[in-house]
Order: sequence, then C-alpha cells, then structure tokens
Amino acid sequence: MPDKAFRPPTLIALSGACLALGMVAGFFLRGRQPEPATVPDSTGTTTRLAGYRYVRPLLECDVSAAPARLHLEQLRDELRSAVARATSLGHLTHASIYLRDLDSTATLGIHETEVFSPASLLKVPVMFMVFKAAERDPALLDRPVLFDTRAEDTLHQNIPPTTSLTYGQQYPLRVLLEQMIVESDNRAMEVVGEHFTPALYVKTFEELGLPTPTPSQGDLPMTVEQYASFFRVLYNASYLGAEASERALELLSRVRFVQGLVAGVPAQVGVAHKFGERRHQTPDGKFVNQLHDCGVVYFPGQPYLLCVMTRGDEWGPLQAALAEISRITWRHYEGVAKRAQGVAVSGAP
Repeated sequence: MPDKAFRPPTLIALSGACLALGMVAGFFLRGRQPEPATVPDSTGTTTRLAGYRYVRPLLECDVSAAPARLHLEQLRDELRSAVARATSLGHLTHASIYLRDLDSTATLGIHETEVFSPASLLKVPVMFMVFKAAERDPALLDRPVLFDTRAEDTLHQNIPPTTSLTYGQQYPLRVLLEQMIVESDNRAMEVVGEHFTPALYVKTFEELGLPTPTPSQGDLPMTVEQYASFFRVLYNASYLGAEASERALELLSRVRFVQGLVAGVPAQVGVAHKFGERRHQTPDGKFVNQLHDCGVVYFPGQPYLLCVMTRGDEWGPLQAALAEISRITWRHYEGVAKRAQGVAVSGAP
C-alpha cells in the first residue's frame, strides 16, 4: 500500500468527433487483432476493430456531419416536451440530457451545461484508475485485499447494494472492483481507494481533459456532456486498451439498478451504464434528491450513448423520468431504423 493512500472522499462528495488516432493506436493494437469492420454513414466512415462484445475500438475515421437520417431535432423536441411535462407535474425540478450517436458525430443536448453532483457515477473513474494500473501490473487484479472496518464511515446509500462482502475477509482486487461497480457499493470503493494514491485518481481526469478533483474541493460538479466522456472512451477503447475496456463495459452491463435507462429499452437489449444518487439539504432545510443514469445502449447496428441527470423531491418520479427519457430515445431510434433499413430491433449487443 502506498504511504499516502487514496481514500476517495466519501463518494457522494466527489463527483469531437473521432478521438485522435495517435491516442488510440498504442493501446489496443496488442494481443488479439480481429478483422476491422467499416461502418458507413451518409457522409463519412469509421473503421473499428471487430470481434468484441461491448467495445468497438476506433481505428480510423472520416469525420462526418450528423447523419440527417437520425432526425435528432425531432427527438430533441420530444424529449423537451417530456421534461416539461414531468416538471409541470412536479415529478422533477430539472433534467439535463446528452445523447451521442456512437458511429457518427451526431449529438443532442438539453440543458447540457447544467452542473450536478455525480455521486456514485464517480466509481467509473475509480475503475479507470484501477484498470490503468493493472495494464502496468497484470497481477494487480488478483492481489488479495482485506475488506476491513476502516470503510464503515461511508455515508448512507439511498439505493443500497443488494449483496455485501464480509468484513475481515480477503478478496482479490477484481472482486472488490466488481462489487463497487455492479452493486455500487460505497464501502468496496473505500477499500479499493485505500490502495491507490490521490495523484493516480486525479491523473485519470487530467488525461481525459476533464475537471480535476482536489482535496479541498469537497465535490466535483460535472455536466452530462463531461461525464459522458468516460463511456465514449470506453466504447472507443481509446484510453484503456480494448481488453480492459471490454472488461469494464461488461461490469457496467451488470449494474443492479434497472429502474432508469434499462427500464426504457426491451429486456433483451444490452445497456452498459452507471447510476448516481445524492440527497442533500438546502439552506432553507428542504431536501433535494439527484438521480442520474448514464451509459451505452446497444441498439442493434446503431449503439448510442445516453446520459441523463435529474433533480427532484422523490426518488420514484425521478426513476420514472429516467425511464421515460430512455424509452423515448429508444423508440426514436427504432423508428429511424425501420424507416431507413427495416432492421430488426431486438437482441443483445
């Protein structure tokens, strides 16, 4: 363990086009090399490494404008109407949405510059930090780690883990990582963080060009667009290598929280995502909840990245708002696919 361990501030407290090929090439042209697959759109092409389930490593791209066939202006109007309706009914007080089509440059934003507390979403950069270290030290993930009582001071979770680890027992680091992501377990994250320095955590944000946490900051406000970067670089395998990115997205595909983005798509469709929740008290004594969900939805032949951050008074309506936004987006893609290509719209990634 380092002399000065990274003990993540209680989790509730921290929160273009194609990525440059120079950043990509050195990472995933290692190990197995499946055949490239070229994905055309109306104005350009992207060439990606085939052979993986969750990632589509980016090899080459001809930067293209947003394909007109996606009709994102129409989708934006539908989503704005849904947010306005939920707001008028008192189901939420604010929602920010960021959508990115993952095989083109098409993006959509609604209130995307509003900042939120990412809360449990910040377990994803912790995972980045661990997998990055494991690329340098392949034995790291199998190293035994004591799950001990030093992590008992973690703040209460409003959406608690469904399973827990046993205090005083040793687990391979990979098991703690899985518990941290799949169960969104704050205590697992505290124990994982004890074995890394703060500098490694900060470096993850610096290398991705994102706002960096500082010990005195206490919180890390982020926008939906900023946070979505973590999932975009995972999908492109442009920060971690392809194998590590695949492993990360596989863990994220098993996240237990299914009342948000997952509830808005057919049951057989893969969604690699992470949620975050926070309850805080305003100066006037009122409690306000934040609930977020962000991830890759594997729509057949046209995967997309959807990130939604919300505020409101009650958890149930916020979950319903997340599901409705996801449902509207899925149905829009379904309509586009049926009109343009007549493709089947069911099935896992």
